[in-house]
Amino acid sequence: LLDDLEVHFISRCQLPAVVQSCCLPAVVVSDGKFCRAGLSVVLRHIIQKTYEADPSKKDVLELLGFKKTCLKACAEVSQWTRLCEISIPLAVEGFLTASPERCQSIPPDILQLERKLGEPVRVHNDDKIRRQKLQQQKAGAKAAVPVLGKEGTEEGKPVETHEHPLPSLELSIAFSKLLVQEVSDAVNREAPHIRRTKTSDLPPLDHVFAEGLYFTLADIVLLPC
Repeated sequence: LLDDLEVHFISRCQLPAVVQSCCLPAVVVSDGKFCRAGLSVVLRHIIQKTYEADPSKKDVLELLGFKKTCLKACAEVSQWTRLCEISIPLAVEGFLTASPERCQSIPPDILQLERKLGEPVRVHNDDKIRRQKLQQQKAGAKAAVPVLGKEGTEEGKPVETHEHPLPSLELSIAFSKLLVQEVSDAVNREAPHIRRTKTSDLPPLDHVFAEGLYFTLADIVLLPC
């Protein structure tokens, strides 16, 4: 624990009445009249308070995703929040504590998460990023690095060529977001024939993190599991 963080251990019966009626974790304001409960709600509150205390910490605020809506809906109304906050932790805990003969199949909630990760990534600037990916793929197809053949370097000897892999566009964008940086101009520029390509012909984006390209609060909730 941080040195400047004051911590007290108390029994459940010592909790304020409003907290005793909630599932932990919970955050209660100093006057004891208002309580936030639930893992996602509490984590969102911590992120928002951290940014309010120090507006330079934009990287922390980015954990709430586009329009700051990551896990905003509570588990009672959002299937995604419920999966991250309740279903996956329970599935993992149940899998780890069950007897070996009962651990023959993958928990359904894990399979549901796998299906979610298999869906096409949708982001607010989806079309632009997919065009950048198409341009990168075409550049990668043309790029080849000459490698010396097995017979040496004398003139006239055969030379092998190998495709030179380019770094994943999704990863480049994900890391620039994590570092709160703009993607370089080299990535942003598009050739005319790329701009004319139909949206339906653009390559799909690959999942890098739980909600798509960007590391969010959902990943923090899921990573321990």
